[in-house]
Amino acid sequence: QKQVQMLLVRNDEGEILLQQRPPAGIWGGLWSLPECGVDQQPLEWLQQQYGLTGGKETRWELLTHTFTHFRLEIHPVETTVSTGALRVMENHWVWYNPTKPQKLGMPAPVVRIMKKLT
Repeated sequence: QKQVQMLLVRNDEGEILLQQRPPAGIWGGLWSLPECGVDQQPLEWLQQQYGLTGGKETRWELLTHTFTHFRLEIHPVETTVSTGALRVMENHWVWYNPTKPQKLGMPAPVVRIMKKLT
C-alpha cells in the first residue's frame, strides 16, 4: 500500500494545473495532478517547488486505486493560486479547463477527480 497527496491547483480562471509524467514508470507519459508526500504540507510544497502561493486548502474524500501489485491511497487537496507565479521552465505543465475538456491522456483516478469538478 502506498499513499500520495494529489494537488488540485486551481488558477483564477478555474483551470487545473496538470503535469506530464515521465515516460517510464507508472502512468508513463500521461497527464496527472502534481503530487507530494502525505507527510508534506501541500501549500508549503507548492511554494518551495514552484513558487506558487495558495489560499485555503480543501481536503477531498480519500480515493483508492488498485494496481496489480499494490494499492494507492490518493488524498486529493484543492487550492487556488495566482497564475503568474509559476516557476516551471519545461513544457511538461499545462493549465487544464475541466469545463472544456481537451484530449489529454490521464490516469483513471485523475479522470475520476476531474469529473467531480464539473
